[in-house]
Amino acid sequence: MYKIAVVGAGPSGASAGYHLAKNGHHVTLIDKESFPRDKPCGDGITPQSVRGLATMGIEREYVKKFASEYHSWNSALLGINDRDYFYKFSDGDLGFCIPRYVLDHLIYERAIEAGCIPHKQSVNNISQFSSDFKQEFDYIVDARGIFAGECNLIAIREYWSLPLECLPSKYHSSLQVYFDISLGISGYLWIFPVALNDKLLKLNVGCGYTIKEYKQNKKNLISVFENIIANHRFASNLLPHVVTRTKKKVYPLAMTKWNNKICDRNIFKVGDAANLTDPLTGEGIGNAISKSAQ
Repeated sequence: MYKIAVVGAGPSGASAGYHLAKNGHHVTLIDKESFPRDKPCGDGITPQSVRGLATMGIEREYVKKFASEYHSWNSALLGINDRDYFYKFSDGDLGFCIPRYVLDHLIYERAIEAGCIPHKQSVNNISQFSSDFKQEFDYIVDARGIFAGECNLIAIREYWSLPLECLPSKYHSSLQVYFDISLGISGYLWIFPVALNDKLLKLNVGCGYTIKEYKQNKKNLISVFENIIANHRFASNLLPHVVTRTKKKVYPLAMTKWNNKICDRNIFKVGDAANLTDPLTGEGIGNAISKSAQ
């Protein structure tokens, strides 16, 4: 069995650490932060992610025990060129939403329970780290997220709360992703239901915008977002009914790229460090978890 350092303890790193430890390897799980910690994102756990979590014993009911907010999805809407395409999930293939600080902590805890040794350290240069510890570790898994990958998309999101009656019931449990030309950008808009009570529905609303176009146009991202919302055929109808809006958060994404190199001698990249986010759906967690298991 091998001695392995996993650098980065987000979903990809902690998942890789879990499966490696379960297979008998000696794993040191390294991260510069302490858990639980938060991370801006769309909060979505797709059916692919659900299946990946289940391989680590993180079942749906287990998640619900710890989630401050939890909401299941039973359908998806894909908007392309002003046409909507609905997909109904099967009963055994549902996605859900939970806060990221809950998700990351659950996976991290499972990795530690599997036998990973936690270690707090900041690693800026993975090659230097490999050189410094070449006698200590046989292999290194680089799971440092977007800062180890190539940022090719930038995203912005905020939360809306609005009365249930202002949104048709079929959308209460449906995630929406739009690639409409009317957006005016090379990117997409998402509207995800993330929490539901008797009176209000909470939505995660955001857009992804390519770095290339962002640099070419030099437009303020918040202005781009506000313009999309104000002119979009669905979001603009919701906006007048919004009761609360949170502060916007901007964060980078690492979409899949051609000829992506994910290994160099004894160093292997996973998750955002390997640019494994799906370019069509923005799905990163499912790919990070499933590829780490392999």
